[in-house]
Amino acid sequence: MKIKLLYVTALAFFGSSAFAQNKDYKMIGYTHSAQYKKSYKLDSLQKDYLNENFILLFNQDQSAFRSVSRFLLDSVKRTDEYNRLEQRDRIAVSMEYPSNNEELIYTNLDAKKITVTTFAAVHPAVDPSYEEWPLLKWTILDEYKTINNFDCRKAELDLYGRKWTAWFSLTHNAPFGPYKFSGLPGLIISISDATSSYKYELYKLKTESVRYPLQIHNNVKLVTKQEFKSIVDSGRYGMSLFKEAIMDNDQYKRVEKLKLDMKAKENNPIELIP
Repeated sequence: MKIKLLYVTALAFFGSSAFAQNKDYKMIGYTHSAQYKKSYKLDSLQKDYLNENFILLFNQDQSAFRSVSRFLLDSVKRTDEYNRLEQRDRIAVSMEYPSNNEELIYTNLDAKKITVTTFAAVHPAVDPSYEEWPLLKWTILDEYKTINNFDCRKAELDLYGRKWTAWFSLTHNAPFGPYKFSGLPGLIISISDATSSYKYELYKLKTESVRYPLQIHNNVKLVTKQEFKSIVDSGRYGMSLFKEAIMDNDQYKRVEKLKLDMKAKENNPIELIP
């Protein structure tokens, strides 16, 4: 059902500047990459987890967090071959890299700033972005265990309406982790919330030189966090994108119902209190 909706949405967005050639954005040099598996429940009543892999790029004071699928697509979009394709072919390529997580999360410890940017399926096209610096009050505990061959220590945190338990590395002192988590004396290996709705666990860590754009979106608009959510929700659950789409009334109603059903089920966001 979601694949069908994704296809219809892509066709409605056909010709949008969201598929325009990428600009030459500032590149950041990273020295390490870590890959995490995210297991989560968007519907608080669902039994099975959704799973998606993410990549965390980091150096001494900066990090970028992106779904692996979108990270790979970002690379494809920067090739000459991709930019020579017709719009419909670009849509087909993009659908080979599906993701339920569109955000690029950039953390700069020196600037004390987290920047979140995402794609929004709205018309006219806009990629909303907001900045914040949440206060992360970690409590480090005298509990230890080994996870995936990493010796770890336990820490706890209350953030965004959830109680989080993290296990950070005792040997890799990078102060980063998945999503917006940072500030511990070691790389976060695993973190989950008390309801077991969200969990990230590291499965690969590499020392490698990677250059990645500070920004990968084409129509960035800096907004407040509240405005960001409103724009994203409008695209994900609303019908503004389809106002000018060529579809009959029955098709329109089917898409509208799919979106309303999706909104009802996606009742368990990672941030209960933004």
